[in-house]
Amino acid sequence: MRPKLNKGFRQPALAIIATGVMTGLCASAFVQSALVQSAFAQSAAPQGAQIAASQCAQCHATGVATAPAMKPDVAAAPSFREIAQKPVMTKLAIRVFMRSTHPSMPDIILQDDEIDALADYIHSLR
Repeated sequence: MRPKLNKGFRQPALAIIATGVMTGLCASAFVQSALVQSAFAQSAAPQGAQIAASQCAQCHATGVATAPAMKPDVAAAPSFREIAQKPVMTKLAIRVFMRSTHPSMPDIILQDDEIDALADYIHSLR
């Protein structure tokens, strides 16, 4: 036989439960943010940002503050953020794209680890 609860007990209990849920959600968001920042630092994205500034910023808005100014005649080149926001542009898709030639892009030769780092950086802009 279940004991009967006092009706006045329900509201404080619900408040305690709601407070616990909200605390858990806030803690989860904080942990997730820390994990994303940690994943960026542990990935090759910082190296990719350096490559973007030195090799890509003349034609693309790379999101790197220290990058040189873009050439005025290449305004049609998509920004790295635009590229990253396309659902089909996974890290693999970016790597494959960068390993193939394209008539509208200069023939920049990058090593495999540089391509991987640049793909990590672009993907981190999502």
